[in-house]
Amino acid sequence: MKLRIDTPLFEKDPFPRGRDEYMVWIQRNLEFVERRNRRIEAFLSTAE
Repeated sequence: MKLRIDTPLFEKDPFPRGRDEYMVWIQRNLEFVERRNRRIEAFLSTAE
């Protein structure tokens, strides 16, 4: 199978470069986890 993806999404290195990019990356990951946990908690509280 041959995939052809003509998009700039995969051109940039996905890893943060430098301290500033790393701090933004960490903050966004923490926010994602917090929002996910709130969604899970809300779902479980309505499922009872």
